[in-house]
Amino acid sequence: MNVVIVLLVIFLVVAMLLAARLASARDRLLQRVWKFEASCASDRNAFRELQQENEKLREAGAWFQGLFSATRNMVFVFSAQTDGMPGPFLEINQAACTRLRYRDAELRKMTLADIQWIETPGIELGYKPSELAVLSTDYIKQRQINLATQPLRAFTQRVLDQGELTEEMEFRDRDGKRFPVVARAGKRTLGTTPVIILTAVEVSERKDIEKQLSECEQRLRHTFHTLPTGIAVYDRERKLKDVNPACLRIFGVPGIEEFRRFNMFDNPSIPGEIKAELAVGKDVRFEMPVAFDTAAGSDMISSRRDHAYFDVSICKYDLGKDAAKHGYYVYVLDMTKCRRAERNLSQREKQLLQDERLQALGTVIGGMTHDLKNILTPIIGFSEIIKQTTGPSSEIGKYATHIEEAADRANALVSDVLAFSRRESPDEVAREPIHVIPVIHEVLDQQHTRLPENIRIEKTIKTKQDLVMASADTLYQVLMNLCDNAVHAMQSQGGVLEVGLQDFHIKYVPCDKPPALPRGHYLRLSVRDTGTGIEPENLEHIFDPFFTTKPKGQGTGIGLAMVQNIIKQLRGSVKVASEIGKGTVFHVVLPLLERA
Repeated sequence: MNVVIVLLVIFLVVAMLLAARLASARDRLLQRVWKFEASCASDRNAFRELQQENEKLREAGAWFQGLFSATRNMVFVFSAQTDGMPGPFLEINQAACTRLRYRDAELRKMTLADIQWIETPGIELGYKPSELAVLSTDYIKQRQINLATQPLRAFTQRVLDQGELTEEMEFRDRDGKRFPVVARAGKRTLGTTPVIILTAVEVSERKDIEKQLSECEQRLRHTFHTLPTGIAVYDRERKLKDVNPACLRIFGVPGIEEFRRFNMFDNPSIPGEIKAELAVGKDVRFEMPVAFDTAAGSDMISSRRDHAYFDVSICKYDLGKDAAKHGYYVYVLDMTKCRRAERNLSQREKQLLQDERLQALGTVIGGMTHDLKNILTPIIGFSEIIKQTTGPSSEIGKYATHIEEAADRANALVSDVLAFSRRESPDEVAREPIHVIPVIHEVLDQQHTRLPENIRIEKTIKTKQDLVMASADTLYQVLMNLCDNAVHAMQSQGGVLEVGLQDFHIKYVPCDKPPALPRGHYLRLSVRDTGTGIEPENLEHIFDPFFTTKPKGQGTGIGLAMVQNIIKQLRGSVKVASEIGKGTVFHVVLPLLERA
């Protein structure tokens, strides 16, 4: 009985131990099941994520394939061979097939060497005749191929070394026609194999445009350098950028650095209203006189020495929408010859009009001269008889003297008008060596006897060389006319009659200042008064025939015209300067006769 109980107890203990172990195993199994379920759930999530990633990759691949096929650029994928040459194309797009005119299958069997055109000049291998005797034809041919394909191997190696490369190439299509491209090559890795993706863009149209632009630029540059109009280009700060040869020639400067000294935007020759328009950005055109003769002593470097007239246009240019890219074109036309021609034409027209008037006057006077002489001759004769009969000191004799003097003046006036109307040429005028100083003394002595007390005479002779080719009568007539006009200008308020004589040399006379006297030794006879002066609007007419500012009955208007005519016949010139309220001065210039 005890044994049974012991065995039963042992069985119960064992059963309890087994139950405990089974419970522990069940717990562990449940934990493993739970872990497995968690793992399966994670795997399911990962699988779903992987499916999503695969779907994205598939969509990206489809998108990339569509982009690869639809792009207009030619795309080539290839790897480098062991010899360094590019291998067959691994991938190409439809644009490459279309432009090169190959089918897809054909192009995949080709390499970059088959579509790229490389100019290979004649190759000198430099073999000696003895070497050619032992070298095979295949070896020499392979050597030539290696040299010809060297640029391709170098290109492939540069892409592999640098990773990215852009070059201009020339491709050739199925028909052998060449066209330029810009190739962009990049190194990529396909698995463990490095590959090169090359994208080529045809630039034939761009090359044509560049060629046209280059030709247009050359034409513009040729036009800029050959155009006879002067052109200067300035930036927005008005700094000189370029100038053409015509502009340098017009200003008489050797180069662009010397031309910078001319200020084309702000100088005294530009009118004030033009400067105001320039300040607000307007295009302007104006005439700019430049006195090169007076500027010769300054820092202005120019081969010109005349007084020039330039037609200047300043125009603003704008390069696109960028306000910073603007500047100025300055166009310069030399109008000097045109202005001289206009002035000469105007003078000839005036001279022609004056000659016509004088011709008409000569015709009239020619018919009147003998009648007037016939009328004056008995008046003068009978006046002389009366003086002889009654005596010059008698009352009737004095009247006869006045009659004779008036008749003499009338006779002299008719002679002057007749001589002036004939307009004798310089070769027809009687000339001989004459000393001017004695003529001055004679005229001033006569002026002393009839001058009013409020006018005094001053004589300034600064030379002893006074010999000219003329006649005493003509010089007397010239000086007497000038002195009479000076006295008339001072008769109301008085003043000083100054007569001066001076010799000088003319080394240069600007050709635009008529009359242009040649270089030489000259004598200047000056008659100056301190009278009322001449109005500016009358100065240009004082030498016109029959023009006078004197009251009616006091002047004929031919005195100064006759003076000018005589001086021109003697190959000289006469100038006048006047200032209202201060007086007038006449300068008579005659060629000086050098003493033997």
